[in-house]
Amino acid sequence: MTFFASLCSLIAAIALFFSVFFLFHNSKKNQTQKKSKTIIISLLLLSICSFFLAITLDFTNDLLTEPLTTTIDYSKVGPYGDLIGGILNPLIAFIGIIAASLAFYAQYQANHQVQEQFKIQQFESQFYEMLRLHKDNVNEVSISEKKVLYQSFRNSQTALVDINGRKAFEYHVKEIELYYNAAKTIFKKENNEYWLKKAYHLYFFGINNGGTNNFYRPSNSRPPKNPTAEQQFYNEIAKANIKFNTEKIEGHATYLAHLYRHLFQIVKFVASQQESFISYEEKRKYLRILRAQLSNPEQVMLFYNWKSGFGFKWEQSEKDKKDNSKQNRFFTDYRMIHNVYQDILIQDFNLTEIFDLKGDFRKEEGKDRDPLFEFEDWDND
Repeated sequence: MTFFASLCSLIAAIALFFSVFFLFHNSKKNQTQKKSKTIIISLLLLSICSFFLAITLDFTNDLLTEPLTTTIDYSKVGPYGDLIGGILNPLIAFIGIIAASLAFYAQYQANHQVQEQFKIQQFESQFYEMLRLHKDNVNEVSISEKKVLYQSFRNSQTALVDINGRKAFEYHVKEIELYYNAAKTIFKKENNEYWLKKAYHLYFFGINNGGTNNFYRPSNSRPPKNPTAEQQFYNEIAKANIKFNTEKIEGHATYLAHLYRHLFQIVKFVASQQESFISYEEKRKYLRILRAQLSNPEQVMLFYNWKSGFGFKWEQSEKDKKDNSKQNRFFTDYRMIHNVYQDILIQDFNLTEIFDLKGDFRKEEGKDRDPLFEFEDWDND
């Protein structure tokens, strides 16, 4: 029994040493981690319990080995023991209840964390599945370009070549610019927003679609007598001798409509999450992943989709919705066209005039700078 008393004393000393060590170690680093606190408290309790157990074992060892040497009359000690037991037993029972309650609360917290983690996993699973579908939608985008197969002094042979996927957006931007310049040439009295709406309507629906009954006349055909403004608009496009399929303009609504609808739903899915579940900074992180999948021409086309009025819900002003709290501000608060800069846009649209770069849009906490557009950092370099 002396051995066990000595062992308990050693355990008490070691536990006390390490508890004091961890206490001073954490205080120097100004850390208040829950795990460290739990370890320190556990070591202190182990030290105290071991100390009292060592005393009890040592006293019991003396009582058993040398009972005649003790001068204590245990017949008189009994009532005092009953008194102490009557006082301590309720206290120990109360401490046990508190400890059990803390254990149940810790289990509740752990279950809550597991549930929150499961919700996050569900959210991420759906987000990345939507991201995968967006990539499939981008691969469906295509445009036709005329390629010269053979050319001589007298004749030439051309063929239409399909350009698919992300590369096609570069040609889509050129097509929009062509239609915009034609509208600007014919409808001189209008403004840039009208020209863009006119160009985007033709680009999106094509001719003989979306309620347009005018025809497109290729450059090698004779123009009609006394053409209307609409006919002049289409003939102006023919004069440009574009590389695209000039025999017909069918539009791109077939695949672009669901591409932009799906892209909008991805952004809305992330932005509409409760911030008690996913913070604003976390939302920005997920939408950065999405924006990283958008090339610069794709972001330019997204800007034209919004500015033309077709996708006005991307960024809404006070006049677009009565309830300001439910306005979509995906371009400003969530930076979905962050990589667009002036040189890749039609020059009639000035980003610094369209957007208030010093406005009240949301910014991430803890960042020295959180500009609306990437080019703002270029200007500061």
